[in-house]
Amino acid sequence: MRTASESGRWTPPQSLLNRKRKRRKTSERDKWTPAQCAAIDDRGGALLVSAAAGSGKTAVLTERAVRLITDPEHPVDADRLLIDHPSPTPPPP
Repeated sequence: MRTASESGRWTPPQSLLNRKRKRRKTSERDKWTPAQCAAIDDRGGALLVSAAAGSGKTAVLTERAVRLITDPEHPVDADRLLIDHPSPTPPPP
């Protein structure tokens, strides 16, 4: 459910803001490599993720977007996120 503040920007529902952050289980944290954790946790602006096929790029970017939007202290408006996934290049004729 989307909610709007007085400025018209999207804000997380109060139920998300009031919810205490659950401590991550060790097994969940072990799911990500140090490089993936750095990409997920980075808050410096634009980010380019480049890695081999099957390395978890989509999962990392999805986790990053979810954390940015649901951050209880500094949520990012979902409309401010640009996630571009180029289509595969067709083989040459």
